[in-house]
Amino acid sequence: MYGTKFLTPEEFNQDFFDGYLTGNQHPGGYWRYDEAYNDLVWSSIANIILRECPEVQSILEIGCASGKLIKQFTNRDIFALGIEISPYIVGKAEEEIKPHLIMGDIRKDLAQFSDKRFDVVVSHMTLTYLSETDIEKLIPELNRISKKQVHLIQEAPDTRFNISHPIEWWGKLPFENTVLIGEENNSNVAKT
Repeated sequence: MYGTKFLTPEEFNQDFFDGYLTGNQHPGGYWRYDEAYNDLVWSSIANIILRECPEVQSILEIGCASGKLIKQFTNRDIFALGIEISPYIVGKAEEEIKPHLIMGDIRKDLAQFSDKRFDVVVSHMTLTYLSETDIEKLIPELNRISKKQVHLIQEAPDTRFNISHPIEWWGKLPFENTVLIGEENNSNVAKT
C-alpha cells in the first residue's frame, strides 16, 4: 500500500460523494456520485453479482452508500439490507430504500447479524477504503455472517485514499466462499 491516507468516518461527507458541488476542490473519493452511478450502472453491477450467485434470496451490502444497488435487488424480490457509515449519503437515499439501510461502521457493527444470516455479502469498492489491518479484522466477520461473498474491488489509480493491489493480492486473504472481481475488468475474477 503506497501513500494511502485512510479516511475517517466524518470524511465520507458531501465533498467525498459530490465533489465540486460544494465549490471545493474534490478531495478524493467519488466525483458527483449520482451522475457517475446511474440506474444502468447499478443494474449492470447487480447482474454481475447475480451471475455469480443465481440462487440468492438474501443480501447484505457493506458500504452501500444511498442504497442504489440495494434497490436493484429489492426490485427483483430479493431481501436486501445495506450498512453505511455516512449520514450524508444515507440522507440522499430514496424513501422506499431507507428502511433497507442501517447506519453503522462495518469494522464493528456486523456482530448484530447471526452466523450465515445472508446468502451473499456484497461490497462494491468498499474494502479498498479500509486499512490492511481493518481488512484482516473484518474478514472473519464477513466469513461468519455470509454463505458466500462477492467483492468488486477498485483497482484505484489514486492511492491517496485507496489500497491499490492487484486482484491476486486480495485473493490471498483468508476469505471463504468468495468471488473477487476487479472492477475495471469484470472478467478479472479470483475465487477463494
